[in-house]
Amino acid sequence: TEGEDGHNNCVLLTMSADFDVLGEIILEAFDSDAPVSIEWRPDGTLLAVNSLESSDNVRRIRTYKRESLTLNSVGRSEDGSGKLVPNLQEPLAWASSGCSNLIASVQRKSKRTQQVVFFEPNGLRHREFLLRSPTPDKTVVKSLCWNALSDILAVLTEQEDGPFLLQLWHRSNYHWYLKYEWQYNEKVHCIQFHNEKPYRLFVALGEELREYECCWDVSSYHIMGESFTAISIDGQKLNSTPFHKALVPPPMYASTISFNHCICSVSFNGKAVIAYLSNGSFVLISHQNSERNDGHAFDSCFEQSSGQEILKWDEDTLGIEIQSLRHIVIVEVTETHIDLIAAAPFNWLVDIRVSLTDSKAKVANKAKMESQILRIVNWSDCSKGALIELEGGELLEYLKGSAVPSCTESLLEPCPWIAGVYDTLEMKSDQECSSQDRLIVGLSFRSRLYCHDRLLSDSVSSFMLSTAHKFLHLVTSGADCQLRSLALTSLHNFDPFMGSEENDLEGYELRKVERGAKLVAILPSSPTAILQMPRGNLEGIYPRSLVLPYVMSKIELGQ
Repeated sequence: TEGEDGHNNCVLLTMSADFDVLGEIILEAFDSDAPVSIEWRPDGTLLAVNSLESSDNVRRIRTYKRESLTLNSVGRSEDGSGKLVPNLQEPLAWASSGCSNLIASVQRKSKRTQQVVFFEPNGLRHREFLLRSPTPDKTVVKSLCWNALSDILAVLTEQEDGPFLLQLWHRSNYHWYLKYEWQYNEKVHCIQFHNEKPYRLFVALGEELREYECCWDVSSYHIMGESFTAISIDGQKLNSTPFHKALVPPPMYASTISFNHCICSVSFNGKAVIAYLSNGSFVLISHQNSERNDGHAFDSCFEQSSGQEILKWDEDTLGIEIQSLRHIVIVEVTETHIDLIAAAPFNWLVDIRVSLTDSKAKVANKAKMESQILRIVNWSDCSKGALIELEGGELLEYLKGSAVPSCTESLLEPCPWIAGVYDTLEMKSDQECSSQDRLIVGLSFRSRLYCHDRLLSDSVSSFMLSTAHKFLHLVTSGADCQLRSLALTSLHNFDPFMGSEENDLEGYELRKVERGAKLVAILPSSPTAILQMPRGNLEGIYPRSLVLPYVMSKIELGQ
């Protein structure tokens, strides 16, 4: 608006849903040529304004009360000096109570260093983390965005001579992890999380709108013997901890490997480990021939970064966008090649062959599915083939280059977390039954755990299917969190038309656990269940369902 002195003034207004003016103030010493960011607190009680002052050319983050626009605070350092925070950038995002109502912004510390800084509602600066990019001196942060639970912070950056980068950051145990990264060669206009579904992300890209559905997954694998290794992704670092040796809580780790680009996923098999990077390339971390099949070689590959082999793509990718692959699973490993399958946009199931003789990856085949692929996992009891779940809950089995409908019933609703046993012959009470029956368990977004078309529990936070101990272990959510164990034999022989005397799914006595705990590992050669607490630390417990069979097996072996 034009003031009395003829100069233009910047006016901040708040209005009701009927466009009635609630508050109106003039922003003093405002630089009208610099961009301004405005962000509401999620509960609507406060408003944050990030603007550049013309008097000293310093950005300030001010918070105002909603109706009266009374000044509430000004962003300052937390050292008690009351100094303004220098070199603040334009982006601004306000978290909900899940992250202490922190205001996120960006500060440039030097020419090659930028960091995300946080402010409390009272204006005091509170912690930070460094941003990571290939060319930090030529990178500009365009946008910040919290999800509904405020456990994920999306950071959109633009590089001067490179692609747009969209990164997902997560805080656990006072450490910020870079969990995922997309690279776009087109311009990204804006990003936004869903207001109610916390892990659904919308990206306005070029002339299209992309929708992503993210979910947490446990990255761990065990080989023959006592080896059981857990993996944690942190940007370009792949952190590894052998649980059979020690419980090292994140963000600490036993060993790590660094790459040139951010890691999107890691695929495990009894004989190979392959990492998939954000630029679409594969890296062969470890490979064993058929004569060696122990876990010690896998542990040693994380202790030395040498031996990593970047696999180059063949020129003909059959029209598949290699930077958009997901649910990458190793289905077969030989001395000369590694076969993988993956999901690609527009309902494509992609067969990928990695040649170990010339270090090249090739799209061998692609098949159109009836609907979008929701999940692909390996079988829990064999390394060949895979289990595929479509968006509608339909189940497919992949073996030897083809995906066929599964012989089991579909899950009652889509389940992003699934596990299956391929051969259940040892679990059957009737030995004349066919060995082709499967046992498939799935956990839905609504925390409902299913076994085929049967509902096992309606409040489950995590589960793990252990073929070594022949138990299904699950952790319930809610006010009374418990670790429950169901025998796979009883679960497989369950008949909904029989009485309670014939169907025994009670299992062993329940084990109470901390609220919010999640199951991350069941050690195959030890009666140990490993839980991760909400704050990030690990706990190893010995439930009776694992201890008693373990003791019985040792007695039978005379040990």
